[in-house]
Amino acid sequence: MKKLATIAFLSDTHNKHKKIEKLFGIPKCDVIFHLGDFTMEGSEKESVSFLKWYSGLPIENKVFIAGNHDVFFDPSCTKHGRLKNMNRIQTVNPRDIVPDNVIYLENESIEINGIKVYGSPYQPEFHNWAFNLKNPKALEACWGQIPNDVEILLTHTPPLGHLDVINRGVSVGCTELKVRTIVLDKLKIHAFGHIHEGMGIDISGGITYINASNVTSFYNPIYKPMVFDFFEDGSSVQVKKWEKI
Repeated sequence: MKKLATIAFLSDTHNKHKKIEKLFGIPKCDVIFHLGDFTMEGSEKESVSFLKWYSGLPIENKVFIAGNHDVFFDPSCTKHGRLKNMNRIQTVNPRDIVPDNVIYLENESIEINGIKVYGSPYQPEFHNWAFNLKNPKALEACWGQIPNDVEILLTHTPPLGHLDVINRGVSVGCTELKVRTIVLDKLKIHAFGHIHEGMGIDISGGITYINASNVTSFYNPIYKPMVFDFFEDGSSVQVKKWEKI
């Protein structure tokens, strides 16, 4: 079966992207996806620092979504307390800082190497951070935008019941996202982060769920990037021993 791409997944690096690279290396791949929370406080300075590093990776396709920490990318967060110390200029379009060789997805689709991908940063309300949706109807409307033919879905939040259990043993994934994904007939990979404790892989109902968090709940960067080969028939295989760039 023809391989379409080797894909690397990162998430929740929280300003520790360079340390993660130093500890583990960055995989040699055709596509790299970052699933949000690349910053800690969400400032423009942090965002620019991450994107400078990300754009410099010698990988052809570099894609990212934002997460709840990435406040700069959510203009609706004008009342967020942390913005007081960020010197944020509200007229700036967050996309203006995204380098030309990097793709940012916010409820948007892209096709890479023949693979249909969709990305969204939104999640159920979480401590007044960025990209919060406060009620089930808003979440249903958000996830309703996911195309029926998507093959790889990138979200920051996990769906309920998949790699979403926090330290006190409670599942905190999104119910509405789960309802949407189980009817997406062509969905093969659903990758996310957000819940650091859930890092890992879960294969269920023909979908490979990937929580690609790179840090623990205490923000220690102990998890290496995950890598998968994706094939023409929609199948995928984890690459456990990968080559560094």
